Amino acid sequence: MKNLSGKLSWFREHLIGEILPNWLNHAPTESGLFHASLGRNWERQDKDVCTLVSQSRLLYSFSVGYRMTGQAEYLKAVNHGADALLQYFQDTEHGGWLLSCNLDGEMLDSHKDLYGHAFAIFGLTHAALVTDRQDLKQAALDTWGVVDSHFRDEKGGFAGRLTRSFEPVSHTPSQNPIMHLFEALFTLDELDDSGRVRQGGEGVADFVLNRLIRKGDGILPELYDADWHELSAEDGGRIDVGHSFEWSYLLSRAAEAGWPQDYLNPAEKLLKNGLALGFDPADGVIISPAKPDGTIVSGAKGWWEQCEAIRALLHFAVVRERTEAWEPLERVIAFARKHFVDEEYGGWFMHPPGNLGKGSVWKVDYHVVGMCAEAIRLEKQFLC
Repeated sequence: MKNLSGKLSWFREHLIGEILPNWLNHAPTESGLFHASLGRNWERQDKDVCTLVSQSRLLYSFSVGYRMTGQAEYLKAVNHGADALLQYFQDTEHGGWLLSCNLDGEMLDSHKDLYGHAFAIFGLTHAALVTDRQDLKQAALDTWGVVDSHFRDEKGGFAGRLTRSFEPVSHTPSQNPIMHLFEALFTLDELDDSGRVRQGGEGVADFVLNRLIRKGDGILPELYDADWHELSAEDGGRIDVGHSFEWSYLLSRAAEAGWPQDYLNPAEKLLKNGLALGFDPADGVIISPAKPDGTIVSGAKGWWEQCEAIRALLHFAVVRERTEAWEPLERVIAFARKHFVDEEYGGWFMHPPGNLGKGSVWKVDYHVVGMCAEAIRLEKQFLC
C-alpha cells in the first residue's frame, strides 16, 4: 500500500483549518438560518434565500466540525441551525418539509421535494449524533415515514416533487434524489434499532440496482420517463459521471458497514464506468455529463465531480485495495488542488475561471466535506 500519510494530512488540514472555519465564520445568522451565498473572499452576497437542502447540508458540515474538533462553536451552530430548520421549514399543517424561505424565515416555496427531504434526514441525523437530541432523531425518523408514505410511486420509485399537500406535479424522474435518500437512510440506520430504516434503505438500493442500472454495461442513466425507462438523448437523457462515482462509494461504504455484500459488484462497475466515461488522461480531470451512448456532451469540469471521484477512488484504493485506482486518484487530486482550491482566500471555486464564488444554496461544500471526512476516516482506521 502506498504511503499516503502526507497526502491524507492535507485533507485534514484543508477541512479543519480552512473549509469549516470559513463556513462557520460566515454562514450562521441570528435566526439560525444559514447564509449560503458567499463571494470569493467569503463575503455575503445579496441573495435572500435559504433552502431545505442548504440548511441541512450545513447542519451536516458543522456536525462534522464538532465531531472532529470538539469546538463549542460548531455545536452551537448545529443546535441553532437545527432549531431554525424545525421552526422555519417544518410543515405543521400537512407534514414534511417546505422547500425554501428567505433569511427572515418567510416561506418562498412550499413544494415537497424529495431531494430536500433526503437531506433533511441526512442533516438531522448528523445533528442528532453529535447533540444526542432526541427531537432531532425523531424528526429524521418521521421524515423517512413521510417519504415512505407520500413519495412512493406505483412503479416502485419515488416522486421527485409534490405539492404542499403531497399531490403530484409534473416533473422528470431522476435517480439523483433517490441516491441521496439511500445516503440518508444509511446514515439514519445508525440511530435506528428497529431495522426498519435499513430495510427501507436496502429497498431503495434494490430499485436502483435492479430497475435503473443498465443490465448490459452497468451504467446508471440520470433521467427517466414516468415508467422509469431511460430517456433518450433526443428527450434530454444523459449520464452524470459524478453520480457514477458517488453511487460507487455509497454502495461500497454500505457493504463495508455490513449492508449486503452484493453491492460490491455494481459498485466496482460504476467506478470503472465513471473512469471510462469521464476521466481525461491528458489533464487528469473528470469531465461530465455524457450522452446516453457515452459521448461527452460539453467537456465541463465541475468541482463536485472531482470531489466525488477523489472520495470513491480513495475509498477503493484503501478499503478494497484496488491498486489501479492510485494513478487516476493522484492525478484528480493534483488537478483539483491546482484549479479549484483558492490559495489566496481558501475554499473551492464554484466554476473557474468565470465564477470564483465560494457558496450558493447548491454549493455549501457538502461534497468537499464528504471527501475530506472520508480521507480522515481512512487515515485513522486503515493507515495509522
